[in-house]
Amino acid sequence: MHTRIATTNGATPMTTRPRDTRTALDAYEEKKGVCRDFSHLAITMLRALEVPARLVSVYAPGLSPMDFHAVVEAHVDGQWLALDATRLAPRSTLLRIATGRDAAAERREHHQQARGIMGHLHELAVMLR
Repeated sequence: MHTRIATTNGATPMTTRPRDTRTALDAYEEKKGVCRDFSHLAITMLRALEVPARLVSVYAPGLSPMDFHAVVEAHVDGQWLALDATRLAPRSTLLRIATGRDAAAERREHHQQARGIMGHLHELAVMLR
């Protein structure tokens, strides 16, 4: 995969879709993406082969420059094995932060929670008038 898709630095490239709804197919068709795009594509391919796979957010001090990074874990022979689809970060340097969610999912959840809180605050303000 790393030979067919160009790694882009920084945030997921803005294309026909907003960042939060970018799919593995978008990365595949556009032939470019960041670590999250590579990971989503690798997960899609592994699952198509009926191999359980999940996203893992890590800190990667082995990257140059060191940074947060998205990798994949595949369940093979009874154990979860880490895989960096970009091949940029040495596996031995990865420090797990979270499993099963990516930054976009976290951002959406926090946005929904904030919207809910704002709704409750508005209701309270109306009641206090």
